[in-house]
Amino acid sequence: MLIFFYIWLALEISNRFQILNNLFENQFSLKMQSPIYSTHTHSAYKKMNLLKEISHIRIFHDHLCEMVVAMNDIFGFVILFAVLFSLAFTLEYLIILILYVIMKHLLNGKEILVEVKYASIMWILENCIRVVTLAYTGERLSRQANRMIDICCKMMKKIDLIIGEDAKRIKSELKFTLVQISHRQPTLSAAGFFNVNFQMIGFLISSLTSYILVAVQFFQSQYALSSQRT
Repeated sequence: MLIFFYIWLALEISNRFQILNNLFENQFSLKMQSPIYSTHTHSAYKKMNLLKEISHIRIFHDHLCEMVVAMNDIFGFVILFAVLFSLAFTLEYLIILILYVIMKHLLNGKEILVEVKYASIMWILENCIRVVTLAYTGERLSRQANRMIDICCKMMKKIDLIIGEDAKRIKSELKFTLVQISHRQPTLSAAGFFNVNFQMIGFLISSLTSYILVAVQFFQSQYALSSQRT
């Protein structure tokens, strides 16, 4: 239940980042395209309004980053042990399948062995789905959070086309926002041991491959010893 709650909470925060990004991008585009922006009467108002919106969005982004930090503090060890147990169980069931392939012609009870094979495959899929879901959740959150960097860069390019003191102040505010976002790139973490994203899957696959190779070599050596004794 904790894993499902963690995934739901991470997806909710990711959706908040997405909403904030869309709001930031749409509001800025509307104000830049508005003909009122270039008039002398409303220029000061538009400038202050846009500066406040950029400041507010930067504050909201910082609050969402704090929520991610709080999630890592609360659920970090839970996710760490969940991933490690998934790795251990997957390795265990893979070894059972290897034993089934190697020893099925030596043992009786074929129906029981077939049931063990299908049960092992089912539990391997269950653990893989859990890990992939966690990795996708963390990857999605990181991408949505870092998307603000691309939005700020696009806005600064648009600001470069405008000449004036107002444009300089807005660009300065965007630079400050960009620096803050670049230093605060939220990622889901398993108690600081590794980040919960697609790179975690590569780490698990490499670990499983190493353990399986060791297990296969061990079984082969044991089988060779038993053959020599007989």
